[in-house]
Amino acid sequence: MNRQVFKYIAVALIVVSTAFRSCKKDEPELTLCSETVEFATTPSESETVTIQSNTNWSVAIEQIDDWLSVMPMSGIGDGILTISAQVADDFAERYATITVKGTGAEAKTISVTQAGDETKDVILLEKMEVSYNSSSLSFVTRYVFDYDEQHRISKRYRYDNDFEVIIETLNYCGDLVSIHNPRYDDDAGVYPTFRKEGNTISYGFQGGSEELVVNAKGIPIKRTYRWRGIMTSGHGTRIYTYTWVNGNLTRADYEESGVGHQSGAFERSGTEIYTYDNKRSPFVHCATPKWFIWYWFGGDFNANNILTGDDTTYEYTYNEDGFRATRTSKNEISTYTERYTYKKRPGKRSSD
Repeated sequence: MNRQVFKYIAVALIVVSTAFRSCKKDEPELTLCSETVEFATTPSESETVTIQSNTNWSVAIEQIDDWLSVMPMSGIGDGILTISAQVADDFAERYATITVKGTGAEAKTISVTQAGDETKDVILLEKMEVSYNSSSLSFVTRYVFDYDEQHRISKRYRYDNDFEVIIETLNYCGDLVSIHNPRYDDDAGVYPTFRKEGNTISYGFQGGSEELVVNAKGIPIKRTYRWRGIMTSGHGTRIYTYTWVNGNLTRADYEESGVGHQSGAFERSGTEIYTYDNKRSPFVHCATPKWFIWYWFGGDFNANNILTGDDTTYEYTYNEDGFRATRTSKNEISTYTERYTYKKRPGKRSSD
């Protein structure tokens, strides 16, 4: 009798357990088979990305000029996205971001790029004049640029108040491999600490050093900046982690620690947020490695111009080609005004 009762109890527990599991709903999930898509200048066919999901989902596209389309724009459960691109109409590479949002699930993104058309004309920055004004200081600096046949900067001439102070020469072997600078005559005019190993670039300067980690497209994803006071005992390290959308730096998270000359030891962290317009920056056609353009000029190597970021606001004017003609950047203590002059090169022809 006891054995029979035990059997009934065991069967009942199994039934209850099975019923409980069948009534429990699965957690919302959404995964993508790919997070990157690349198109040729003239796409021969659409690309597809498979969605695995157990919930409702919808699609949003962030792009300029509506060159990319996606079907379908919403669905339930598993699905396949068909992504189509128009023929490229400019020399520069272009970007888009597809975001797939599932009800109750973490959103996923697909980064899309398309190669530019090398037959289009190339517009390169020839001169840049910078005027700086604050309550205690003002100056004018002028830069003039030379380019090689691959549209990479080969020389940069710098003038302060029309007096030439420096000529920097960039040397390439595939990637940028050295920078010749007359200030470093003790080391044959070469930046003594400049080097690139894999996806890491490092270089030194008076009072500190920097290290960049770049992705496969040469875009910085992490920066470590170390500084030390020349006349003081202060020193510290700031580490940035970067988020890019459509080739634009949109977010920079940083952590900093060190010892101040007067404030003592410190630790702090923060976030810098950047927004952009949809006009052409001066470097959108420049083939100099993106990380170096970003280092030299503050991130303006793609098709857009910064509107806000790092406690600074910007105002622009544009020329007849839609490229930046002037930029005025302001913060609480100073104003920069930059003026740009361009030169045009014909693109590759069928006979080239």
